[in-house]
Order: sequence, then structure tokens, then C-alpha cells
Amino acid sequence: MRTILHQPKLNTIKMVEQKLKKKKHFRNKYQLFQSLQGKVMFQTIAVILNYLEESRKVKFKQDGSISWIFKISNKSKRARR
Repeated sequence: MRTILHQPKLNTIKMVEQKLKKKKHFRNKYQLFQSLQGKVMFQTIAVILNYLEESRKVKFKQDGSISWIFKISNKSKRARR
């Protein structure tokens, strides 16, 4: 297991989440990295994607593509109002 020397900030995690929510699918991590226009280090994206996979918000497919799978329930939507 690798030691993580840098923990992403919350605003960085949110930025990556928003990009994934909006587009829904990326062919690979590098395509996501390019879409963020160099604002985030590649290693940081990898850490964020691991977190999002553990929290069942994204899914990695066999071909390396990434898909946003998290859906907010109607109950959660009402609670946010």
C-alpha cells in the first residue's frame, strides 16, 4: 500500500466531482486530467478517484473508463431544500 503524501482539499474534490457529474463519462484518467486544464496534479486526481470509487460515486470499467453512477434520491433532494 502506498503512503499518500498529499491530501486533496475539499474544493479540489468538489471540482472533480462537478466535472464528472456534468460529463458523466471519461475514457480514462488522463482525459479527466486534461479537462481540468492543469488545475490539479495527476496524482491528486488519482487519490480523489479512489475516494469517489470507495464512496460509490464513480465506477471504473475494464477498459479504464470512468463513469459517474451516483444518483441523489428524491428524499435527499427534499432534505437539501
